Amino acid sequence: MPPFTRDITQTKLIRPDLGELLSQLKPQAGEERSAMTVPLSPADPPGDTMLFEAPDDPARRFHLPTYRIATVRAGTGEQFRVRFAATAAGATLEVFLEPLVPDALGDAAAGTAPLDHVVSAVLQFEPAELAGVRRELPFTEVQHVDGLVRIALTVTTATETSDLYWALTRPENRARLLVRRLIDVAVPVVVTAERPRPDRIDVIVTPPVEVFIDPTVHIDPRIFRFEPVEQEDPLLDPDPTVVFEPQVEAVVLQPEVLQPEVFVQPEVFVQPEVLQPEVLVQPEAVVLQRFAVDQITQLPSFARFGALGLGPVGEVGELTPVRRRIRRRVRDGIDVGPVVVDPVRPPAPAILYRRTTRSLEVVPAPQPFVFSPDLHAYVFAGVAPSGAPGALVLDQFEFDGTFHSYYRSSGRPEVAYFLPDGFKLARLPQRPRSPFMSVQFDSADGTIESATATVVLAAAAWSDPERLADAAARLSQRIDGGTTNVDLQPLIADSSRLSLRLALPGEDAQDTPSAVIDLRTVLRTGIEVPLGRFQRLFDALQGAGAAVLTGEVEVRLDHPDRPAEKVPFEARFDDLAGEAADIEVRSRPDGTGFDVTVVNACESPLRVDSATAQTSAGPVAIEGMPAADAAPLAPAAQIVLRVAAAAETPEVDVDVSVLPDRAAIWDAVCDETTSFLQRQVAVRTPAVMFDAAQGVIEVVVEIGPAAGGLTSTVTLRPDALETVATVPVPFGDVVVEKEDAGSYRYRVTAVRADRVTEGDWKTRTAGVLWIVTGDVA
Repeated sequence: MPPFTRDITQTKLIRPDLGELLSQLKPQAGEERSAMTVPLSPADPPGDTMLFEAPDDPARRFHLPTYRIATVRAGTGEQFRVRFAATAAGATLEVFLEPLVPDALGDAAAGTAPLDHVVSAVLQFEPAELAGVRRELPFTEVQHVDGLVRIALTVTTATETSDLYWALTRPENRARLLVRRLIDVAVPVVVTAERPRPDRIDVIVTPPVEVFIDPTVHIDPRIFRFEPVEQEDPLLDPDPTVVFEPQVEAVVLQPEVLQPEVFVQPEVFVQPEVLQPEVLVQPEAVVLQRFAVDQITQLPSFARFGALGLGPVGEVGELTPVRRRIRRRVRDGIDVGPVVVDPVRPPAPAILYRRTTRSLEVVPAPQPFVFSPDLHAYVFAGVAPSGAPGALVLDQFEFDGTFHSYYRSSGRPEVAYFLPDGFKLARLPQRPRSPFMSVQFDSADGTIESATATVVLAAAAWSDPERLADAAARLSQRIDGGTTNVDLQPLIADSSRLSLRLALPGEDAQDTPSAVIDLRTVLRTGIEVPLGRFQRLFDALQGAGAAVLTGEVEVRLDHPDRPAEKVPFEARFDDLAGEAADIEVRSRPDGTGFDVTVVNACESPLRVDSATAQTSAGPVAIEGMPAADAAPLAPAAQIVLRVAAAAETPEVDVDVSVLPDRAAIWDAVCDETTSFLQRQVAVRTPAVMFDAAQGVIEVVVEIGPAAGGLTSTVTLRPDALETVATVPVPFGDVVVEKEDAGSYRYRVTAVRADRVTEGDWKTRTAGVLWIVTGDVA
């Protein structure tokens, strides 16, 4: 029987905060606004402090309501509309919720409509006798009544009624009412997968740009001077396309040459590309406003403005996003002042969206969700505890050589809480089901020595169902000789009681404070390591040896006489949590049996090891199993097995082994937008290259990565026989240890007085590239 793994796609419904983090782990593709059929969120993650737009009409806007517990005025004052009453079925907790427009929206919410959403709720509490074990009771009834939302949950036994009573009346049980709003919206995305591979060049120094000022304009030209621009690393530019555009120089105001009649208007600035003879630009076009860095970085077209602009007089500041053209009115040769022409704005970049379902929580007061039987007697009707709260009982049973713990209350022994067998690196829920992991790189100076890798991953909780079935039977025997069916539930604990320690191959375990853990579903964590250590880690993850990324989740239940529980964590690409193959069983049209289609749903080849078919009558034979030495099943490929005729559709189990494909896994987990190192190549040529017999005036060398992509250009001249070229080297070539990791390609263009000739692309690996006469056509 395969291990039991909870569906990772349900995480956002159980733990919205954790689901939010998982959604950010892997880059997502997007579509145009016109393709969306649900309201648009202005940002990701969406929240109830923002307004949403209809995809086909930006003027039609929506707000996401928040909720509070409704109240009613009674003779004794304001009362909560909360009631815990005895019923024929047991006891029912009923709560009325009132929807509200979030206060943070203020006047902006005027004229907006409520965003469509589905309400659900859960009551959380930590019974004091369970020493940290959290219980969750979902409200199973949700109704809309007279503008309010009625939620209710029903318990059917005296023990459950007692548990709920103590939860609602004892502050130490830390009861909380969580209201969740499930929304279907489109969120904006950054399409990192579609970006070109940029150079790993940290500073771009741009050449001078000639600027023309109309001679008829009364401006002292000394008012402007031009300085080289240092552009930020293009890898951090939100609009990578600007890397390919020629940059301009910064315009710096020189106050010492300002003429007395020249004045400055702060609402406009100089845009160098409009300083042409047909546009008469005056000093009034200089801006004096300095923008905050976070404002500038939010402008996708920022780099297109020429990087730096003007700050206060005599300083260099950032350019504003507003461009105005200024003309002077001249009458009879007399300058009568500027005319401001309509602003010229750069086109807004296209925003792409993806549709998603999100669950947002709100926790209405009172917190804790506790009501005193004396002060809030109206809440309780015919309910009372059946006895004092019980005590925590720990049972431990051995299964398959390992002891496992089970926790229960002495007052409610038929429910026991279990810890998962472990956490394993998960597969993505969609095809190809590659590792749920992302790797990003950075290097302060573009060199391998300073490179670091940031690894973020998700690991799913898994438990062996045979172990749980064995434990349920033993617990039943211990309670009353086997007559009670024990309900085993995953243990829930507050994040303050959970921590993760990870150990890289060959190193000691270390705390990872940023880990977010849910013992029911999944954990998310991230680590940053030098490139060399990441290479060892990536090797270990292939699963070839015993050294893997390991660790443990520590569970502290705050009981003085018990040590903390330890749940193991393991990551290896040949043993991930999640199905690597999809199995479909179909009856054959002729009624002769069933076809079992096995599809490789992951990124690596896999081997079909065994298959069994079972009906209520017993095992059924399977034919068509591949031979032991058969070629493995490639990604997206399939095989068809045959099952003999049976009276019912058989249950089929297929065991497969994944054979990790190093390159395919790398392509799946690497973030391409940060995947380049910088390599320096010395480019030289002998002086004889420029002899009169050659007729060569200048040699231009274009150089770039061997696989193609963005290139850089250097020039050799008689007075400059040597220069240095920067070549981007993919991190992946280093990590997956390609033989050609040091390769680059280049081509030579020779400039003569009468012609320009361009050579073919060639490949080299040397750190010094000699350009000889044979390279010049």
